[in-house]
Amino acid sequence: MVDHSNIGWTEATLFGGALPRRCSRCRLVKPVDQFKADRSRPDRHGYICKSCERVSDIAVPNRIERTNARKEGRAWCRACKSWQPTEYVKQGLCGEHRRQADRNRYAVDSAHRERRRAHSTLRKRGVDRMPEMAREYYLELFDGGCAYCDGRADTWDHVIPVTKGGATAPDNILPACIACNSSKRDRDLDEWLAATDRSLSPQAIEHLAHFQVL
Repeated sequence: MVDHSNIGWTEATLFGGALPRRCSRCRLVKPVDQFKADRSRPDRHGYICKSCERVSDIAVPNRIERTNARKEGRAWCRACKSWQPTEYVKQGLCGEHRRQADRNRYAVDSAHRERRRAHSTLRKRGVDRMPEMAREYYLELFDGGCAYCDGRADTWDHVIPVTKGGATAPDNILPACIACNSSKRDRDLDEWLAATDRSLSPQAIEHLAHFQVL
């Protein structure tokens, strides 16, 4: 008795060779060796030709095309829908469109905007940025005024200067106008007040006394 369990009953064994077939995508009739292998089918070939396997249905390259392009030093930008040098493309976007995406996010995402501002302040001045909630609290507490004069507060002054170890903390921050903040610079508070004949506002005295600074 012949054991047929290991015999592959394909078109090749029945008819002497696999017949040409029509690709289900391009609808062209091609020899079977131009079709991708598929062991789940009787003749071990699928119904999509190798050419169509490398062409996407929409104007976006597929995985195979992207892999081949990376070998050639090219990457696809999904925004401008074109191939760019690999070093210019990150996270699927070229440099120009990454910057545009960041600007769009900066405009609508307040948390992202705050993180970027804090990073910029830290990089430029080596000091932490005032948190958004703290700014709102201080402006309300001082009614938007400067802690040292009758002007409007436009900046934040470190009572103990940053150059002398002062931190961006509630017990070391006061709202100040540009003139006062520029005049004080990195001088100690008492020294600067005496030299300029300025004085702390009642709100500033109460605030610093609360933190036992005075």
